Amino acid sequence: MLQPPKIDNRTYNDIVNQTVQLAEDFTAEYVENKSEALRDRILAENITNPDNSIISAGTLIDAKLAEDIGKIANLTKIKVKNWCQGEKPDPGLALIRIFSRMASLTIARLNQVPDKNFLAFLDLLGTQILPPQPAKVPLTFSLASGVSDDKLVVIPAGTQIAAPPLEGEAEEVVFETERDLTMTTSQLEAVFVRQPDADLYSECTGKDKGFPVFLGEKGISHYLYIACDDIFTLPGSKNVTIKINVFNPENLTPQP
Repeated sequence: MLQPPKIDNRTYNDIVNQTVQLAEDFTAEYVENKSEALRDRILAENITNPDNSIISAGTLIDAKLAEDIGKIANLTKIKVKNWCQGEKPDPGLALIRIFSRMASLTIARLNQVPDKNFLAFLDLLGTQILPPQPAKVPLTFSLASGVSDDKLVVIPAGTQIAAPPLEGEAEEVVFETERDLTMTTSQLEAVFVRQPDADLYSECTGKDKGFPVFLGEKGISHYLYIACDDIFTLPGSKNVTIKINVFNPENLTPQP
């Protein structure tokens, strides 16, 4: 069945990562370029040293790095983070995960809206959801060896047949026959197909592939034989007139 697209495809982990990034960005601030203000803080932006080396954002500022940054001329303000995701969980990360869990539940409910609108659209078109239907498969039964030619074997309706379990499942799939099935040792000797409306037929006994069941290929010859010894054995020439009455003459097809 065609499924409408989702409104929001983000997962719980996506929301956590996005919220962590937002929290780190929105809690960042500028502080004076002093050792005591920078120590044990995390850089929020890259800093270029006089020797063109770069101190990357996200670097933890220790005492030595704070002194080195303080020696950079014309750098009065440094952007640092007030909170960032550390190696160990903290209350800030716990709140972010709680928020992300609630957001993911809201997104799941929001993504059901297109399904509801899609069903309303189908209802507007007059379509209806069909009730569940059991699966159907063709089954082939074979008679056991030794069955006599004149014996009929009946397989009653409701006979259960188990199929191997589907991939990833442990239970077998059980099917039941819908009606009685009568089996016999008789075999096909010849197969003919007749197409009455076109007066054609086909001989399909030797075909090993499928064929149309109501489509003929050859014309059917028609002959009328008349016998009457009392008339046809008389000497001399004779004229015989035959009159045929039919109930539906409009259905007759003229023959050349």
